[in-house]
Amino acid sequence: MNLILNRATLTQSFQIPIYQEKNFIMQNIKSLAITFILIANFISLCTIESSAQVQKSRYKDFRKNFKTSIIKEIKAPQFYNEFDSPPENVSVVSYESNGRKLKGLLNTVNLDSTKKTKAIVYLHGGFSLGYSDLSDCQPFIDAGYIVFAPTYRGENGNEGNFEYFFGEVEDAENAVNWLAKQSYIDSEQIFVFGHSIGGGMSALLSLNNNCASKLNGSSSGIYFQEWLPQLVDEENMPFDISIENEILYRCPVYTLNYLERRHLMYIGSDDDFEWYKTTIEEMYENTIPKYFNLIELDGDHFSSLEPSMIKFIEEIEKKL
Repeated sequence: MNLILNRATLTQSFQIPIYQEKNFIMQNIKSLAITFILIANFISLCTIESSAQVQKSRYKDFRKNFKTSIIKEIKAPQFYNEFDSPPENVSVVSYESNGRKLKGLLNTVNLDSTKKTKAIVYLHGGFSLGYSDLSDCQPFIDAGYIVFAPTYRGENGNEGNFEYFFGEVEDAENAVNWLAKQSYIDSEQIFVFGHSIGGGMSALLSLNNNCASKLNGSSSGIYFQEWLPQLVDEENMPFDISIENEILYRCPVYTLNYLERRHLMYIGSDDDFEWYKTTIEEMYENTIPKYFNLIELDGDHFSSLEPSMIKFIEEIEKKL
């Protein structure tokens, strides 16, 4: 499978299997021709099977030169509550991203102004943030981490509009970089973890490799093109899903060979781990891409969250 990365002079097809429906039953595999576009100063040709060749061109350069086309100005399609009465040890803070002031929740249990503390940026599931998302992070808090959970543009009453895995990635990166600048944070020990939609976001941060996190992980969060309209309802799609490059920058499953750093993806056995594993292996010629660690745990989409956090902590602690 060849991928040519300069539209101005050359075009090739990146053949991607199509998988049907969210019931996770694999249908007959077809191929979808997707052209991954980069307008750059030089022609870069690489082969997806070869990690060495892939490294000649960087995902972050492709993304930097890509301009998404937003066709609907809408807010994130999920109800939210105002952060009027935060629970004990939770502070409502704000960070800046591309000129917007965005909200976030900071768990302060482990905050000590006299020293720098390790931290985890938690990328929430769904399309709004609530106090319960921080409650889910208890394994991180118990392990001594400061936890910061950001909101993104277009959600929780924020400025901006819903871009569905695009501008939100920049917001998440800016949230990590904001946290790294705080006097009470050990900027060398910041990690990112996301669940479900947040798991997909975390994988996109690993691909773009453009923020201060040391290691990123996900509890679920692998999405295919066909699923995106189902997750938000078609009327809430902010971009034209028929434009193939719009998909490539939102669904990291199609560009895993561009990972330059490890990403840990935890999937529950009852969340169809074997289906994901088989599907990805078929997409990448009977292998899992080098830096994509697909890890099976007991449980389903929700019950596997806490065990995945515990496993992620264990992996982090090996490096500390």
